[in-house]
Amino acid sequence: CAIPFGIVTWLLFTAWDFVEIQQKIYFIIVALLFYTFQTLIDVPYTSLSGEVTDNYDLRSKLATIRTFWAIIGVAIGGGIMAYTDFLEPVVGGSRQAWSVCFAFFGIICTLSIWIGYKASEGYENKDIITKKSYSIKEMLEGPLRNKPFLHLTIAFIFAILAQAIFLGVLVYYLRYNLNLNDTQVSLVNIIMWIVALFWVFPIDHWSTKYSKVVSWTISMGIWLLCMIVFPLFFLKPGSTAAPIIMTSILVVGLNALYQVIYAMISDCVEVDELMSGERREGLFYSMATVSQKLAAASGVSVLGMIIDYVGYNPAVSVQSMQTVQGFHNIFVIGTSVCLLLSIVTMATNPLTKKRYSEVLEAVRLKRAGKEIALDEFKDLLFIKKNRK
Repeated sequence: CAIPFGIVTWLLFTAWDFVEIQQKIYFIIVALLFYTFQTLIDVPYTSLSGEVTDNYDLRSKLATIRTFWAIIGVAIGGGIMAYTDFLEPVVGGSRQAWSVCFAFFGIICTLSIWIGYKASEGYENKDIITKKSYSIKEMLEGPLRNKPFLHLTIAFIFAILAQAIFLGVLVYYLRYNLNLNDTQVSLVNIIMWIVALFWVFPIDHWSTKYSKVVSWTISMGIWLLCMIVFPLFFLKPGSTAAPIIMTSILVVGLNALYQVIYAMISDCVEVDELMSGERREGLFYSMATVSQKLAAASGVSVLGMIIDYVGYNPAVSVQSMQTVQGFHNIFVIGTSVCLLLSIVTMATNPLTKKRYSEVLEAVRLKRAGKEIALDEFKDLLFIKKNRK
């Protein structure tokens, strides 16, 4: 899928001389292809960490490396306006500049995926025990009987909603509530993602020293604390320093959102293997991806309706007091509630670092042909009772 994904990345930002209805149909088709190929790449890519190693700490380190380079990618992509401004006089127009820029990005995507494939080739687990096909019932049954995965998925959904609200309203809040200009808003965003690079290492430290559950709770807790303390005491109209400090601290939560979750899903696979006797990394990562996309899509859709409800008028430079207060409530209260629910859900996750070690030992014994009493793991599994 590397080459088709690179081509579709270019096509998504390339406008042809179609009439309006043809242009709309074109972009709908290209967008669907883009997300299809992105999912076909993302699921096996994220699943691979569970096959490469069953070491709890090494999985955290792999997620750290992946997140570090992902943030660099975000930072590079963040300069898109500067790149297109530079290219515009060279290629003869804004439309051409966007097309050329994303043709280059498409090539980078294709090469990156190919390099990742060649570097990981041979590390996949070829001795896994799995069925050739599953019914819908079997596909749902495994994840739904896996308590750690349910905790993880619900926490992930609430965190995705928090992310959608925070990033979706951040620009409005900075511009209209804090009266920052476009340059100041851009500065806040740029510094936030630069600092994000350095947060990957504390997250990894908390994950390996304590546990991934603790790492998630600390990271999201810091984000939640910033959402409460800074708007109450430090954020003042016209000041850039406070929002820069706030976003530079709370970005640890945005990092953990993917860094911790994708390391934890692999641990849930061993819990499933304990019950099913099979390894189904792809199934669990697919379920997580579906949850992520549904949460993000619904969050953005509802957010758009709420922004309209509070009276936002893009045609005016100064919004009404009702709209400004609405932005404040969405930004602070909406994000905080989702974060709190995510923290509570994850903090009650029964799969601690110690418990994972016990699961891994039981899985090894089961692979060796020994009987395992699943009742010893009823805190991790919904065990079916045998009907008489």
